[in-house]
Amino acid sequence: MIWRHSPSTYSLCSLTKFVAIRKALGLVRTRQQAHTPETIRDVMVDMRVMYPDAGLREMIKLLFHEHNLAVSR
Repeated sequence: MIWRHSPSTYSLCSLTKFVAIRKALGLVRTRQQAHTPETIRDVMVDMRVMYPDAGLREMIKLLFHEHNLAVSR
């Protein structure tokens, strides 16, 4: 038995609507947050003390989950 659904059944109306919903919820990612090394320096120093052996990718994940900072590599 093959289930066939129209694309509108499980999809959003449009990409524009999706972006508007994300903005309304305050969900911004790396470029929208526009962090610079100076803006995250204090947090990075504290995080390095707490996690001295954390690598680059782990530190990026920790920044996001503990401080809600989306940063690029």
